Amino acid sequence: MNWEPVIGLEIHVQLATQSKIFSGASTAFGAAPNAQACAIDLGLPGVLPVLNEKAVAMAVKFGLAIGAEINLHSIFDRKNYFYADLPKGYQISQFETPIVGRGDITIHLDDGTSRTVGVTRAHLEEEPPADEAARSLLRIAAIAWSPCTKGIGAEGASPCCFALSSLMSASFFFLF
Repeated sequence: MNWEPVIGLEIHVQLATQSKIFSGASTAFGAAPNAQACAIDLGLPGVLPVLNEKAVAMAVKFGLAIGAEINLHSIFDRKNYFYADLPKGYQISQFETPIVGRGDITIHLDDGTSRTVGVTRAHLEEEPPADEAARSLLRIAAIAWSPCTKGIGAEGASPCCFALSSLMSASFFFLF
């Protein structure tokens, strides 16, 4: 039996906005833990999130850069699960109807050949910090990038990440 490796990646990037994706709270690096949280971040009764327009513009810009479908209608979902540092008990994310649909990116392999890798979707979501170093209650917007690298093998994963990193370093994303 022959096996073919199929590598699926979901790469999160942090958008270089001045405020979080659903609140006006700052995202300044180096602040004390939980010092950049507001009533929206805490999910207090009566507060409603407001989408950061710059985050949407950055997602659309990314989608256009990879020749992706830009959905004029996208939906945010509420995912209820526990994060120790997500006091409201849910995450706002996109899944079925993300802002950016299918697109592709070209990667250059070590043997001199090029391959086109499909991007399944890129979506906006709030992300709780992974550790104490994140220094804010919630990370700013993230775009999750999910290509299917069927046929490029394990040797194609590194160039795929490099191509994405090069595209993302266009001054409005931080790769993490």
